[in-house]
Amino acid sequence: MSRVPDNLESKYNKNDKFLWVDSQIEKFMNKQKELEEKVHILESQLKKVSNLIKEYPNDMQLGEKIRHLYWKDSRDLSKREI
Repeated sequence: MSRVPDNLESKYNKNDKFLWVDSQIEKFMNKQKELEEKVHILESQLKKVSNLIKEYPNDMQLGEKIRHLYWKDSRDLSKREI
């Protein structure tokens, strides 16, 4: 079980009984925002790959474009983590 943060002011309830519940709601909402951002990124990557498949019917050309996209996205991701 999680513990209540030391300096938590309740946004939703003004009763101390609900501090823990409020902290869990806050964690949930933050996690939901993070996951929504990841879903958006993955959907855009899927759309890029789908467009590449339509544009390059030749497997060799397609593989080259997919590798290029992969390495470009890997570099972008590592820059965001720093």
